[in-house]
Parts: sequence; C-alpha cells; structure tokens
Amino acid sequence: MYYVANEHGVTNPFPAQLPEDLQRRAKERKYRPVDDLAQTSPFYKTLIGEDSPHHALNKMFPNHWSDYMLRVALTSFADWSVSSPKSSFYCFEIIQRDHGLTNKTPRNLLPYMDSDGWDSTLNAVYFTAIDSMIYFREDLNVIVFISNNKWKWSGDSNPMRGPEYEFPSPDVDSTKGRCKQGPVSKNVLYSALERHKILLIGLFTPKIYQEYRMFFKDAPHPENFHMLEINGTVGATDERTAAGIKDQIMPIIRDRACTCEIRYEFALIIDSTQTFIDKFRNRVYNLRTYLELAMPKIVFIVDKLLKEDPTAKLHLTTFGDYPTAQNHNENATYCYRYELTTSNKETFLTAVKTVDSTYGGIDKKESSLTAILYTATEPKIKWSSKDTKRVRPPIIRDVFKTLEKERFYLIPMIFGDNSRTLWDGVLMSVMKDKYFIEEEPIYEPSNRDFDKVGKAINTWANEGCAD
Repeated sequence: MYYVANEHGVTNPFPAQLPEDLQRRAKERKYRPVDDLAQTSPFYKTLIGEDSPHHALNKMFPNHWSDYMLRVALTSFADWSVSSPKSSFYCFEIIQRDHGLTNKTPRNLLPYMDSDGWDSTLNAVYFTAIDSMIYFREDLNVIVFISNNKWKWSGDSNPMRGPEYEFPSPDVDSTKGRCKQGPVSKNVLYSALERHKILLIGLFTPKIYQEYRMFFKDAPHPENFHMLEINGTVGATDERTAAGIKDQIMPIIRDRACTCEIRYEFALIIDSTQTFIDKFRNRVYNLRTYLELAMPKIVFIVDKLLKEDPTAKLHLTTFGDYPTAQNHNENATYCYRYELTTSNKETFLTAVKTVDSTYGGIDKKESSLTAILYTATEPKIKWSSKDTKRVRPPIIRDVFKTLEKERFYLIPMIFGDNSRTLWDGVLMSVMKDKYFIEEEPIYEPSNRDFDKVGKAINTWANEGCAD
C-alpha cells in the first residue's frame, strides 16, 4: 500500500492554525515554513488518525509487520523545483518505505509555486511505481493519490508551459534526476504500473473529479484504475472529508486482496450451572452474572462473523457438572448438551441469553474439557461422525489432539485471574497460536475494546486463505 501526498495541500492551501500575519506573509510569498504536515493540515491529521485507512488495513491484515503481509509506504511531491539551489521545494521524495503513515509525515511547504493550478501528480505516481527503494514485489500493490489540480503530463493542454516541459519525458532507461525529467507520458506510466502489478486509486476534490474520472479509460487494463470523488457536500470540513476516505478505498482493496472465500463455523460453549448463570452479590460485578458480562464480546464475535460471512453457522452447546451428590444433581440428565445451529443472529443470541440452569455450581471443578471435546466431535454439527456418548472425563491430550487434527481455534472466556492463568499455561503449551485469551470481563466495552480478539480471528482466517 503506497500513498502519494501532494505537499501543496488538498482543500486548504494555508493552514488555519497559522497566525493571520503569517498567512498574509505566506500569501505575499515571503514565508515558507518547513513543518510537520500533521500539525498544520487538519486533512492529513485525520487521514492518519484512528479511523484512517492505515488502521483499517491493520485490522484487515493483523500482525503484518512481523508477517510481511502488508507494507505501507509514503511518498510526497511538490513540483519542479525553482532554479535556486537553496529552494526547499523538491519534485519527489520517499518519506518512509514500509512503516505506515504514522511514523513520519511530509514537510509542509506553503504553495506559493501552486498558482498555475497544475500539478506533477502523474510524475509522482510514476516515480513511486518504479522506485527501487520501495520495490513492488507482491501480487497486489496499491498506490493511492489525492488530487485537487489539473495534471501536467506529456499530452496535457496546459497553456502556460514552463521550463519543465523542455526536459525529456521519463522512460525506463533515464538516468537523469527526477527534477530533470519532464511530464510523463501515458504509455510510459501505463507500462510502469502494469509491470509492477499496481492498482491505482485516485481521490479527487469535486472541482477536478469530472476532468479526470475517465482519464485512464484507454489503459490496457482499465479495471486497475479507480477514480473516486471525495466528499463534496457544502460545508464539509477537511476532517470530515479525510474521515470518509477509508470507506471509499477499503472495499476496493479488500475485494482485490481477499480473493479466497472465507466460511466461518462458530460454536459457543456455555457453562449452564448456577456459577455462570445466577446473580451473585459481588460488588466487583455489580449483581451481574458472568454471562451478562460476557455478552458484549459474544455479540461482537457474532456480528463480525456474520458481516464477513452471512451464511456462517452458529452452534450453541452447554455443559453442567457431573452428576454427583456433592453437586446436588444426582438426577441430572447431562453434563454436556447440543442446543442448536443457526445463521440467524437474533435466534442465536436469544438462545444464549435464555440458557436455563437450576442446579450445580457448588464444586470448583468444571467439565469444560468434556464440553470442548464433545462439541468438536458433535454429530449434529457434522464436524465429525464420532460418537459423543461418553461417560468418563476425557484425558486432556485427547481434547487437544482432536482440536489440532480438526483445525479448531479456541477463544476461552475465563473469569478469575487464577483460573485464566491455569488455562493460559496449558493452552500455550498445546495450542500455541491457535487460541486467544485475555482478561475478563471488559467493563463497559466499546467495539474498539475487542480489537484484539478481532485481530486473532482475522489472523486465523488469513491462515485458512493461505492454505
């Protein structure tokens, strides 16, 4: 993923944060601050914020820094530099190669050279595509650029052609510096993008969108070019415009990147004893049951799975205590039970909330492993044809061998630090990266609080896709 930033700005040429006297001096072309663009541009600050494309990609490809699944680079451009060697303008530069948008930002150069209304956008796209320091090597590479002005290219209609048009146009064999190469031609640009398997996404302000929305229709593969109009509503702020970019570009990238079809099957195993269902007078949990405290995460997981796979199968099983005199349940009919399978969210959540319990919860040992094994081999779920009618507690290695063989992933929701530590220690030795566990409960959570479990699910889905 590669972003090309125009340092002339997008919709607000003079940063509103500058004092009026400095804005006036800038307009008089006497002042050129070299500053962090994130500090002076509300648009750019929002673009790299929490709701940015960068963070959306992070959720789409979790753990990408270590797995090399995703690299996000940033390049920037201004225009052909003026003749003075001390000019702080430059044609093109790499800001960073693969560490996202948030580590380093472009310098902010006030656009006193921008008065002609024409930009070297296509040259910046071309130089980004061919730059050896970036090195496009994946099956899918994406360049995103934002444009607010007309484009300088070899076939443009610019009536005020400056000295840059006298330079030779870029080509594969050119050894000249970037500021000594003139506007690029379409054919050379197309060849570079094709050679490096690049999907090009252009974002245009309303004033220029109609000018270039069909510009690439003559490309060898026009499906690799997506030109979009960013927020053009009256009164839209820079922040609002930038915030909407993620929702415009992510469906395009996701459609190209996620080429395999993911199918989810999710089984929720609930402790149906009074320990989990009844309300206890505990000031920490404020008279709420463990199940009530667990519901926000359950809802998050169900929503995520159904959003990504509307046909996802949701299974519910429950378990109780073994029938003993100690548990006051000698006449109990089950220590494990299959409840239902559905793809309907409301049906599933209603069943979860209405799990019935009238006994148990007295002993400190639970039949959790029994329930995991029986769920993994449940004939009604059709994960396995094995008979689940067992009367003895399973040996621990039986459970995890079954999970490994059938390629299950586990998300234990364990309340109590001691119990969670015990589970974590066992699972770490037998399941490694095939499970996810965290401190429970998460109090008054928002969806963002479930990012970790969401990333774990994404990682497992990516593993399935790679297979």
